Amino acid sequence: MEQTDVAVQQKRRYLESLVVKKESLYEHLLWQLNVLAKDEKQRRIGQFLIGNLDADGYLKISLRDVRNALGESMKSIKNALTLIRSFDPIGVGARNLKEALLIQLISGGKADSHLYKIVYSHLADLADRNYEKIARSLRISLSEVKQARQAIAHLEPKPGRAFSVDRSMKITPDVFLDKNNSTYNIVINEQGLPRLKINWRYAKLLKNKKQDKKTIDFFRERLLRAEWLLDAVRRRQLTIERICAYLIEAQRDFLEIGERGLKPLALRDVAEKLSISEATVSRVVSNKYLQAPWRIYRLKQFFAAAIMQEGKRFISNTYIKKKIESIIDKEDYRNPLSDAKIALLLRREGINIARRTVTKYRKGLKILPSNLRKII
Repeated sequence: MEQTDVAVQQKRRYLESLVVKKESLYEHLLWQLNVLAKDEKQRRIGQFLIGNLDADGYLKISLRDVRNALGESMKSIKNALTLIRSFDPIGVGARNLKEALLIQLISGGKADSHLYKIVYSHLADLADRNYEKIARSLRISLSEVKQARQAIAHLEPKPGRAFSVDRSMKITPDVFLDKNNSTYNIVINEQGLPRLKINWRYAKLLKNKKQDKKTIDFFRERLLRAEWLLDAVRRRQLTIERICAYLIEAQRDFLEIGERGLKPLALRDVAEKLSISEATVSRVVSNKYLQAPWRIYRLKQFFAAAIMQEGKRFISNTYIKKKIESIIDKEDYRNPLSDAKIALLLRREGINIARRTVTKYRKGLKILPSNLRKII
């Protein structure tokens, strides 16, 4: 090997050594479990529980379902969960926001504090700024309630957030989209699919009169199966192409100008237009990607629920959620916007939705209410 080749390989190995895979929440918790579990049973239960945490660190399965799945006692399951709740980051293993905050307060030695009592009994009142009710109930001053609110605002509502940073992931698009002037052309990505074809040498054996009936029946059955498989693959590709063609036609504005051009579109609309079942549409668009010259889309991004506006104008809830998220991202963190104020700002842009709808979408985006977003 020439010296230059050796140098190139050494440089490549050096660059590869600089690439470090970011540890996931699952890996981080599993490492702690392997170190701290008292026995193999607790390790097995703990691994199952950790596997059922979402990206924010919340437990997304009931303890009853865990018991049914593992056949272990509720006591053993609760002991394993208690162990996980002692792990870093503090708050993982909680089933909801309230539990996550309480775990953090207990860990910080605040189990007997006003903060704990407020989170345990008055979290909704805190979100509604019902400070006087909290003060009367706990027999403390309004000043103490407001101080507690500031301390609670500094707790972590999403314990697993530090491990949920988006990482680079290689996506293999299922469909390629090319634009020629104003025309979109669709190409199904067949790379990675097995190249299937019938070996007609075997098919010819069916015409050989010297073959016995048993052999002929065997080859005929195999030939029919092969033809069915080839036809199924062709139909699958055709279905993907038809659905993508309809999505591109229906959501051309979305492709041209982004989320604000996204029209309301449901699985039912596509199914009725193409005379196929909603289940088929759902199956086709799940976990599939379309690559345009300017970006990659999930096929699910082409669907959106409808919100009725004045003058029988419809707007997608996806666009409204994006607007809410954008407004909150730009707010003054020292004086965050209330849901009513956000609704007012949206109305100024021609999006007429009620405050309770803003609240619903904000909660769906897992964004805290304004009083808990405030940072002093």
